[in-house]
Amino acid sequence: MKSDSLTTTSLRPDMRLSFSTQSDDSDPGSGLYQFSYDVDSRSTLAMGYGLKPELNFALSPSLESDWNDLAVSQAFNHPLSQFSDQAHSLGYHMMLGDGMAFQVGVWQGEVGDSLNDQQDDMTSTSLSISLTSEVTSRLTGSIDFGGLREDSSFLGTQGSGIWSTEAGSQTWMLGLNFNYALMPTIDALFSYYQLSTDADQPSGLVEYKESLIGNSFSTGLLAEGAGNWQYGFFITQPLRVNQGEATLELPSGYSGYDLTYQQVNLDMAATGRHLEYELALGWHSDELPLSGKVNLVRVNDYANIPGNDDSIILFNLGVEF
Repeated sequence: MKSDSLTTTSLRPDMRLSFSTQSDDSDPGSGLYQFSYDVDSRSTLAMGYGLKPELNFALSPSLESDWNDLAVSQAFNHPLSQFSDQAHSLGYHMMLGDGMAFQVGVWQGEVGDSLNDQQDDMTSTSLSISLTSEVTSRLTGSIDFGGLREDSSFLGTQGSGIWSTEAGSQTWMLGLNFNYALMPTIDALFSYYQLSTDADQPSGLVEYKESLIGNSFSTGLLAEGAGNWQYGFFITQPLRVNQGEATLELPSGYSGYDLTYQQVNLDMAATGRHLEYELALGWHSDELPLSGKVNLVRVNDYANIPGNDDSIILFNLGVEF
């Protein structure tokens, strides 16, 4: 789940400090910090410490959109962010004119395993470059190119010995985002990412003869209501491998004094499909520093395991200071 939204304090007109005292459910004591500096009227430089990258580089085509504060599921998360927990980050955003904007982000962090536990010896470095443009008065779109280098893991997994992943892996990503204004107060959002991952493992019994292909997508509606109410409905499939094979070489017998081996092909495509359905309701006060939200989330095939389903309801009350 996403962290609480960041609280922003202006140090001076061109400098801001954003922070949160909680990053995720597994590490409630950790902090998130970001320093932003307006280089000029059209460009901003941001540096982060301990930040979840999805809060900074989930490159929404709507530059003013605040759905990231409303959702608690993985809706519209940057797909590479899950491989860099508590990341150090650097980002640059520049308005190009004519409704166009350019954004680049680099972050480095520890890779989480399948149980979302940090691994001290698993690190990754990610890059994301995005170009956003107003296609029409109602439609805004962006194209996002990115890369992920894992030093000693393969899509968040790690092995040793005959299962060695010490050579690491390289992932490339291409994404498209769209925001269409159905009405002045209702936006339709869509995001799709395609990823290709290569692993060169010089030792061990597992060989990846081709790239693993994965994707992720999110779609939803975001509405502004009267009285400072905000409504959202989101459907999300986090990153899922849907194509790719590996070869496992196993000993099958003896030929004289030598072992004979048999190759077994492994289908690396996920058997289940992790889907998240979220209904969100948010509100903030103009007179008092209060805000609140309610989120109802249904998860099917969590971690792409068939039948691993759950439902969650969350209540949040915030006070700004």
